[in-house]
Amino acid sequence: MSYCSRCGQEIEFKYINGRPVPIHIYGGYGCGVGGEYSSSNHNYARVIDYCSVFEEICKPTSCPHCGAMVFFIRHNGGSVWIDELGWPWPKHKCFIKDAEPKWVGYFEKNVAQSNKDNLFFGVVVDVKRIFQKKLGLSRIYLALDAGIRGRVIVIVDGTTSEAYLKGRLFVLDPSKTLLWLSSHDEKKVYGVSNQPEIFGLSSDWLEKTSVKES
Repeated sequence: MSYCSRCGQEIEFKYINGRPVPIHIYGGYGCGVGGEYSSSNHNYARVIDYCSVFEEICKPTSCPHCGAMVFFIRHNGGSVWIDELGWPWPKHKCFIKDAEPKWVGYFEKNVAQSNKDNLFFGVVVDVKRIFQKKLGLSRIYLALDAGIRGRVIVIVDGTTSEAYLKGRLFVLDPSKTLLWLSSHDEKKVYGVSNQPEIFGLSSDWLEKTSVKES
């Protein structure tokens, strides 16, 4: 969304006779220009002059959403609405959009068909690669901490580097033996381990775990 540098109100651009014309969403052309567009008098030229989105500006105005008094600042090609001038330049709450981490949507999509009561959410606290002679390949052991729900060590494939997995958030569905990671990786769980010593953890590290091997 673009904003008029004169009045701070929302505008959108319409192409009229091949030229961009800023139109005030809440009526007229605003900024004292007003009136209907007329190709004969080229009124749009004055509109562009009054509503230049490139002009440097700092002015008190009202928030177009809540009506509170704010400062509208346009500088160096960008703009911001703030509550007070000066450090820490507090951004007005109506224009604060908390970006939701991408892994949230990834988790929600993958667990949509799962029983939410059976899920475990936490962090990968440690990772260890162990070569399994019988299989002739390596597996990765993940020490998972799900907070009050407990702790567990799961075994997954060895196709990912240890450093890449450590510290990732996870969702574990024991009933499906599937593990989803905030790195957007899905891992099949091949089993669990009761040996925290392989990570250098104390032998009682797993005592609070509520994830049991079926």
